[in-house]
Amino acid sequence: MTSMVTLAELDTASFRAAMAHFPTGVTLIAQGTPPDLEVMTANSFMSVSLQPMLVLISVQLGSRMRLRLDQTDTFAVHVLHADQQELAAVFARHDRPSGLEAARLLTEPVASFECVQHARHRAGDHVLYLGRVTAIRVSPEPAPSLLFHRGMFGSTT
Repeated sequence: MTSMVTLAELDTASFRAAMAHFPTGVTLIAQGTPPDLEVMTANSFMSVSLQPMLVLISVQLGSRMRLRLDQTDTFAVHVLHADQQELAAVFARHDRPSGLEAARLLTEPVASFECVQHARHRAGDHVLYLGRVTAIRVSPEPAPSLLFHRGMFGSTT
């Protein structure tokens, strides 16, 4: 039998635990170019519209990336493949590298979306950025995508 969380039990730990049951893809959000490059790991990425082509990312209010995105109008989203778990872990840290060090670590993703900001909306402790896709790159070699599920990395295979 499935147990339901009551309103009295609703807290951030319960919410995180429940959301962990929803597998997500793993991406790197990048803004800038070397030597002024900022990169972060994110699993909050989705397509929004085909006409125009729009994607959405969600970035925490206090993050370095949010400060960058509020000062510019471009960003890129890189979909990671299954053997890029270490890269995802590096850019998930608060003390993650930036600039030339970040650029040296980046490797070819499964797919990339270059975007110009279309809109932004504050949503709780995050900001949602809608990006109009201006370029798409897809790896010529098919590879399984990296997933995050129940606190662990996995793949689409």
